[in-house]
Amino acid sequence: MIQAIPFSSNSQSAVKVNNLSRVLTAAVVSQNFKRRLLSNPVRAVKNGFINEKFDLSKEEMARLSAIKAENLAEFALHLARS
Repeated sequence: MIQAIPFSSNSQSAVKVNNLSRVLTAAVVSQNFKRRLLSNPVRAVKNGFINEKFDLSKEEMARLSAIKAENLAEFALHLARS
């Protein structure tokens, strides 16, 4: 199971960061998932990663759908700014 360290003491914020961090972690460890995330982030997240499912909110999915990036670093930068 992919786990992430929360960056906030606020539990709701920590859950959001954790969910998005898990998505980015999956993209780092899997070239296939990274390609899918960069080409269609919403579909990639809905399909999951191996046995991992990502429980993202509608707001988080909207943030992902708005990102157009050429590489994972650019994707993460857009995500951090949104």
